[in-house]
Amino acid sequence: MGAGGLSLSHIDDAGHWMFTDLVGLDVGTGLRTWTVVTTATGVTGFALTALPWQVVQVRVQGRSPMPVGRGK
Repeated sequence: MGAGGLSLSHIDDAGHWMFTDLVGLDVGTGLRTWTVVTTATGVTGFALTALPWQVVQVRVQGRSPMPVGRGK
């Protein structure tokens, strides 16, 4: 659920600086690479959340509501 917060990174992102330093890239290349990676992660996270939601939604809509005031 938090994967959507990673999309479209900016230069002030701490993850960008750690990634750029660890991999040894210059700032421009690191930002382009990091933005593509985080956007792919965000889209994948959205898809992995949206697809199961469609299954759950169909199953819930197919059930009838519970009867109210059923006595013993």
